[in-house]
Amino acid sequence: METRFTVEQLRAAATDAVRAPSLHNTQPWRFRLRDGGIEVLVDPDRRLPATDPTGWGVRIACGAALFNLRLALAVAGTPATVRLRPYPAEPDVVARLVPDVPRRPTPGEQ
Repeated sequence: METRFTVEQLRAAATDAVRAPSLHNTQPWRFRLRDGGIEVLVDPDRRLPATDPTGWGVRIACGAALFNLRLALAVAGTPATVRLRPYPAEPDVVARLVPDVPRRPTPGEQ
């Protein structure tokens, strides 16, 4: 079983993840490889305080990117376990994905 995601896996999955919808197509997320896991972060420079003062739209967009990222990894045979808001001291980290047991994608994932 893989215990770490690679830069290549992140790049391949991010290609699909960035197709997620966002307010005004701001794409307010970033992806980071850290300790073998992939993290989805809010990109503070892409927030729109005038149209999304609470940041709720940013969080929804990051969730859509997270869904696409997880799905792309699963389709590639490298599913992930997701932990939401993994670091209380780092509120901009929306989620952390770590490798799960490799398997074929399910019909729903395909």
